[in-house]
Parts: sequence; C-alpha cells; structure tokens
Amino acid sequence: MIGTLLAGMCAVTVYVSPSADAVYGPEIREALGVISAASGVQFRQDPMDGDLDLFAADVAAAGPEAAGYYWEDQIVLTPEPSKYYYEYQTPRMQHNFRLRLVVHELMHFFGAGHSEDTRSVTYRYAGDNRVRLSAGDVSFLDSLECK
Repeated sequence: MIGTLLAGMCAVTVYVSPSADAVYGPEIREALGVISAASGVQFRQDPMDGDLDLFAADVAAAGPEAAGYYWEDQIVLTPEPSKYYYEYQTPRMQHNFRLRLVVHELMHFFGAGHSEDTRSVTYRYAGDNRVRLSAGDVSFLDSLECK
C-alpha cells in the first residue's frame, strides 16, 4: 500500500465485510473521514476486495488485551467490543472507544507504529475519550504527502 501512496496516487479502496459493518459501520466511516481530512488520502469503498479489508473476527491471536490488529492489508476488529467497556461508560464513550480502535488500526495500515504519547491514537491502549489526532499523528499523516 505504501508503494501506491509513494507513487502519488493517494487513493485507497476499502472493503468492509458485513460483520465489520454491523458492529463498526458508523465508526469506520467516521475514521476514514478523519484520516482523509488529515492526510488528503481519498478512500473509496469496494464491494468485493480492496487495498484494505476490514473484518470483525476473533482477535485472540494478537494477544489477550488486543481489541484489534492490522496484518497484511487487513484490519481485524473484535466482534465483541462490549467486552472492553466499563460499567460506567455512556454510549458516547463506547462509540469513542470503537472509533479510536478503527483510527488506530488505520494508522498502522499507513505505516505508523505505536507511540509512547498517551494523546496519540497510536498509543498502545485505546481509551474512550474523544478522538483527536496528536501533533505526532498529524505529522505522520502529513508525511504521506497527499494534500
């Protein structure tokens, strides 16, 4: 994928499986908008197969605390995000957790690693606060040179 961006195309086709759309549909669409606004990358949905494919499936292979992972142009998200919710979380906080998870994995798709900055969406642990890109996140997305 990075080769496509370096070639100046700055466009990504995305396949969203029915399972991912059922659990994360609004958050996936919002996350694609956040990344597009910050980077200039344009996303287009593909009904069969994309440069990036999103699924909701078992994430146990990524470790006991993982809620999702990126591997070989696929983002796999837990089909049960509610097992990561706390009793006191409001629906808005739950939405923020799902959105942060999707944005986090999208950043990995573009080549970002984990950050030690707790404000970054690539910080190892997802929170439920409002998703805002940190200065480091914005700098990374600017480096894609798609604006």
